[in-house]
This record gives sequence, C-alpha cells and structure tokens, in this order.
Amino acid sequence: MKSNGCRLGWQLGCRSIIFLCFFLLVSEVYGLSKDVEKEKDNTLPAFLITTGVCGSLLTLGAIWRWNDVEYTGRWKMGGEGFFGKNTYAGGADKFGHFYANYVEFRTLTKLYEIIGIEHNNALNLSALAIFLLGTGVEAIDAFTTYGFAYDDVIFNSLGIGLGYLSEKYPEFDSLIDFRLGYIPSPRYLEMDKGSNFICKYISLTNDYSGMMFFLDVKFAGMGEVILSTPLKYLLFGINYNTIDYSPRGNDKQRNLGVHVGLNVPVILKNIFKDNKGIKISCTILEYYAFPFTNLVIQYDLNREKTKLNFGISGRIEINF
Repeated sequence: MKSNGCRLGWQLGCRSIIFLCFFLLVSEVYGLSKDVEKEKDNTLPAFLITTGVCGSLLTLGAIWRWNDVEYTGRWKMGGEGFFGKNTYAGGADKFGHFYANYVEFRTLTKLYEIIGIEHNNALNLSALAIFLLGTGVEAIDAFTTYGFAYDDVIFNSLGIGLGYLSEKYPEFDSLIDFRLGYIPSPRYLEMDKGSNFICKYISLTNDYSGMMFFLDVKFAGMGEVILSTPLKYLLFGINYNTIDYSPRGNDKQRNLGVHVGLNVPVILKNIFKDNKGIKISCTILEYYAFPFTNLVIQYDLNREKTKLNFGISGRIEINF
C-alpha cells in the first residue's frame, strides 16, 4: 500500500489540476477581460459549466486513481484520526485542507465576479464547486484501500465556511484572517523530490514540517477608535504546526500556540498609499505569514514543553 503522503499528494494535486482546468475553460468561454458585460447574468451558464467540468474531470480522475491504486468495489470509511499523536501528519494535513479550501473559495468567488456573476451567486457557485471537488476526491478514494476520509471533508467544509463569511461580510474579513507560514524544512531540502514537476509539487505539499498555520484576529478590524492608534498595525491569534511527521523524522512534535504579530498589509498600505503593486502584494500577504513578523509561544503536545519562535516552523526556537 502507498503512504498517506501519496494519498494527500494525489488529493491536492488532482484538485489543483481540476481547479486550473476549470478556469482555463471558463476563461475560454467568457473571456476574462475588461470588456465582459457586467449587466449580463451568466449564473446559469456558469452553473452548468461548474457542474459539468467538475463531474467530467472527477470521472477522469477516478479512472486514473482506480488504475493507480487497488479498486475494491466497496465503499469504505477511512477517517485519519484528526490531530492524534500517531496520525500521518499530526493533524497539520487537516489545516492544509482547511487552508486550501479557504483560499480556493475566495479566489474562485473573485473570478466568478470577474466574468459577471452577481456576488451572492458567485458565493454559492464557489461553495458548490469547491465542495464538489473536495468531496468528489474523497468519494473516489472511498472505493480504494484508503477509504473515505470524513475528517478531510469536515475541514474542507470549515475552510469553505470561513471563506464564505470573509467574502459575505466585509466587517468579518477586516477582523479575521487565516494564513500559512512556510519555508521548506531541512528534511524536505535533503529528500529526493522526484524527477518531474508533478512529483516535486506533491512532495512540496507534504512538507508539513515547514508549515505553520495562523488564525488571526486583527486590531484594524475592531473599529474606528483602534484605527486611530498604532494597535491597527498588530494582530494576535492561535497557531498550529507539526515537526517530523511529514517528512518523517525522529523528533515528532505537535505544537499549539498563541502569537502576536505585525499586520503587514496594513503597514504597507499606510506607507505606500495608492500603489497598485503594493495592493496586489498585500492581497497575497493576507494569506501568507511572512517570516519574522510574528512572535509565537507554543506548547508541544508530544513532549509537553514550551518554546518561543518567530513564526518559522522548526527554526530559530528557544525552548523553556
């Protein structure tokens, strides 16, 4: 049997390919240009394309997957243990699912709006598309020795839910963020990543030792009183990461912590006002936690020890 790393790589790789193919088709049909008629209601055609493309590509994915992994012909439930000590990635893969669905949902919503879909319809179509992709991949695995990972579906849905709230309610979006901090881990840099792009991409998505997930509360979203003070440049929240689960190592850690950090997008926008390049960079930085911009205190659930770091998983740490 292949490893859980291969399983997760297949899920993320397949979904990313489907996501890319979907947008290539939408772009071809409607043309993502400034000339798109915003008044035209493209909701029904977009719905038909969404369901058709998702269904067709998941069918092709099933054929490939069942040829690659033993097809059992029977539905199997295959929960992976959430954040358990002896799980494949110590639970970091669940936040990986959460983050991927969160970012995919928000990106897809924006692209639907670009092609003329009304905001609420764009939200609903995005939720449908991302949920179909995530659950469809799990349903394909349900007929293999891996089984249907219901815990992945739960965190997929939670990621979509957070994305929905962020896109639906601007006040919520100004208050809450979910970010990924990532620098390749030493074990990832040393390992054999394969000879082609797909293998390298899959191994990258499994480098959980280099990832740290941040759920932020931003002072800038707490009202006009805060916006008039330096507190608007700060944020705080909770974080989680694992070490030596994936890639495998001898010092496994599951780290849960709290952090205080700099709200980099707000700082940059205040310094470089009305700069389009900075605005684009700030959008990216709403999803990526830049190194050394967070002061993190974590408790290792495995070793029962506390440590301090600077928002880089497994690097530059002070143990207590």
